[in-house]
Amino acid sequence: MTNYSLKRFIKSTLRLESYVVNYRLMSIFPPYLHQVIIGLLLSDDSIERPTRTGGARLSVILGINSLPYLLHLYNLFEPYIDSGLSISEVYNKKTGKYYDTTRFKTGMMPIFVYYHDMFYNYDENAQRYIKRVPENIDSLMTPARYPGTLPCVPRVPRLPTVAW
Repeated sequence: MTNYSLKRFIKSTLRLESYVVNYRLMSIFPPYLHQVIIGLLLSDDSIERPTRTGGARLSVILGINSLPYLLHLYNLFEPYIDSGLSISEVYNKKTGKYYDTTRFKTGMMPIFVYYHDMFYNYDENAQRYIKRVPENIDSLMTPARYPGTLPCVPRVPRLPTVAW
C-alpha cells in the first residue's frame, strides 16, 4: 500500500464511531477473526484488491439458504463493513436457473492486504491476481476453524452376534 492510500484510509477511518476506529486501526486481527478469514479464503470467499497499490477487502457471497451463517459472519466483521447485506438474483448459464445470493463486503483496508498477499499471486501474463493455497497452510490450520477435522475416537467395528 502506498503512503497516499494509507493516509486516505486513516483520514476516512477517523470520521467513524470510536469503537469502529479502534478495530480498523489494528495492525493484526484478533486470533478468532484470523482463523475465520483463513477458513473463508480456503473456501469460495475472496479478498478483492482492485489496484496493486491500494487496500483490499473481504468479499463473502453465499446462497440464500446460508443466510443464518452469513449473518453470523456479518456480525463478526461488522466493525469492518461499510454497507449492509445485499441479496441479488444470479443466473446460472449451465443450469438455466436463477439463484438468490446474499453478500457483504468489508471496506478497503490495509489489514486485508496481508491476507491478499498470502492467498494471491499476480500473473503478469493474465494481468490479474490468481488465488492459490499458501505453502505454509499447515501452520495456519487449527481445529477451531474446521470442526469436522477434530481428532476423534476411532469407531470400533461391531462384532457379529453369534447365537449358541
